[in-house]
Amino acid sequence: MEEEKTRALLAKVRSTLREQGLLEKGTRILAAVSGGADSLCLLFLLDALKETEPIKLRALHVHHGIRESADHDAALVGAFCKERGIPCRIVRVKVPEYAETHHLGTEEAARILRYEALEEEAAAWEKETPGRPVRIALAHHLEDQAETVLFHLARGSGIAGLCGMRAVSGQKIRPLLDVSRAKIEGVLREQAIAWAEDETNRDPSYARNQIRLVLLPEMERTLNAGTTRHLAALAGEAAEVEDYLEGETQKALLRVLRPDGGISLPALSKEATLLQRRLLYRYLTKKAGRKKDITREHILRLLDLAAGSGSGRIDLPYGLQGVRRYDALYLVGRGEDLPRGELPVPQREEDYEVRVFPFSGRLSDIPQKKYTKWFDYDKISPAFSFRTRRPGDVMTIAPAQRAADGRLLPAQTKSIKKFMIDVRMPADLRDRILLPTCGSQILWVPGYRMGAAYRVTETTQRILELRLTGGEDGRDDHHADFTGQD
Repeated sequence: MEEEKTRALLAKVRSTLREQGLLEKGTRILAAVSGGADSLCLLFLLDALKETEPIKLRALHVHHGIRESADHDAALVGAFCKERGIPCRIVRVKVPEYAETHHLGTEEAARILRYEALEEEAAAWEKETPGRPVRIALAHHLEDQAETVLFHLARGSGIAGLCGMRAVSGQKIRPLLDVSRAKIEGVLREQAIAWAEDETNRDPSYARNQIRLVLLPEMERTLNAGTTRHLAALAGEAAEVEDYLEGETQKALLRVLRPDGGISLPALSKEATLLQRRLLYRYLTKKAGRKKDITREHILRLLDLAAGSGSGRIDLPYGLQGVRRYDALYLVGRGEDLPRGELPVPQREEDYEVRVFPFSGRLSDIPQKKYTKWFDYDKISPAFSFRTRRPGDVMTIAPAQRAADGRLLPAQTKSIKKFMIDVRMPADLRDRILLPTCGSQILWVPGYRMGAAYRVTETTQRILELRLTGGEDGRDDHHADFTGQD
């Protein structure tokens, strides 16, 4: 049967597109056509589908200008489309200049410019006649998928790399992804369609050519004749696993993200190790705005930072730094301040509201608020002031008391330096926060603790009230005791 191969592959492509919901009325497809066997076969099949399916078709050829046969390929595509009445546009790009400017290899530069041209053409078509989105059809096939999986494996990829290419990826579709090159060429021979051969496909300097020309054939010859198909099947299964893990990663991300945009390290430690790595990868790539050049090594370094103690900092790609601040992990640009979270950081006297008024004598009147504190005004000397910390500053943790045998036990104090370390105050705040002081005594470290040296008692006559503006004082401070001390 002369048309048997064509009918079989046409039916397969029709079924694939229908499953993907791409044969509805108004569907627009922009086919990327290089002039090679794969892309010409795909364009031929899509054109044939127009006879029975409500799709609109256009073609785009990108002339890279880096091969001797580039003009021939462009002419071949133009003639093929003209013969069949397929609207076609040929776009010329300057690959060598782009590669040099962006410090890229020729192959990578060509790929980037090709996709840019396709996306721009699709966007122009959508703007020209608004309606259903324009899909970009790419002619990747079974062997391309197997090569991609091996290529990613060799470069140290994880599960995401094993997925290879997707049949549908955003606006891009790959209707021939599970079709062998032999079947593609069989259809072209059956239809007497000539195609162009890309001479660079035989160049052993390209890694993918090594896989295509040497590695895969040797594996099929010595290991298993079905190696290519098995690798492609693995990509499909890996895609299912990746989709499931992506859902679990998204759920876990909601569990570990802090309100200030950092990652809670106690929460992160409760997640499975696999999810920890995925969470940090997602966190880093989102902050960087890209995935290229972010490797497993960077994620492992972030994990080591997260597993440490105290503060720490590491350099990462794209000018980013991973910063551990006690129980939280942040990603910031070099020189960028860490988030302050909900803690107001007073740096001016105007950040405090000060009142003095008579005390009722009722200890129950003392506010149990996080950002409003009462002190015994008459115990405070004229040395009262607002300033940043100094060497020798202390905080009274517990006042002097009488022991059961009548002895007077001295007050318990702690240096403000040690106090700030013990309460895990961020290091970048310690020298900036403006504190209420009396001599070397620190009355209060807002958001953390009130000192005991000037606490209100039954004998207090006048109250010094300090209120930090900007603090969320509408709720009780459940970390305070009945004296109002944190």
